[in-house]
Amino acid sequence: MDFNTIGSIVAIIVGVCALGISIWQGIETRKNNRLSVIPRIVVLGNWITSEEITPIGIIVENRGIGPAIITDIEIKIDNQTYNPLSNPAGFESGMKKIISNEVIPNLNFHYFSYEETISPGGGKQPFIWLTNKDNINRENTSRFIKRFSKIEIIIKYKSIYGKTFTTEYKDQCLDE
Repeated sequence: MDFNTIGSIVAIIVGVCALGISIWQGIETRKNNRLSVIPRIVVLGNWITSEEITPIGIIVENRGIGPAIITDIEIKIDNQTYNPLSNPAGFESGMKKIISNEVIPNLNFHYFSYEETISPGGGKQPFIWLTNKDNINRENTSRFIKRFSKIEIIIKYKSIYGKTFTTEYKDQCLDE
């Protein structure tokens, strides 16, 4: 074999190795990009009565580093299941029925829409809450806490790349 043939074979091997490394680097970069936008939904129950800005109630927060796109929500309370995304009217009437025995003025609900986005890095959205004005009224607050402290919430969401996640919230800590 002459020098030109050996040089050509070495050049082909180097080229194939460079192509392999380039493909591997592209795959790793893609994995890194997908990991860099993972959302993490946390459902918080704030039952502390104070005059803080944070309302008393249930808050949905994204503690991840990417936007969370809501795809489904299920609420279980008093052995009933409500879905505010697929049946907002049923959710509202169910919540009104739940609180019909108790007078809780200014009870608020956020109606999530399908594929609503919660911003990354601490984006918060109150879900079921009392306005700050009602936080001062301990009687309304106790009724609210008694009613909604034993709620179960399942939230399904996805990242901007379509990877799906599920968060479950079950607060059974208050036995009054």
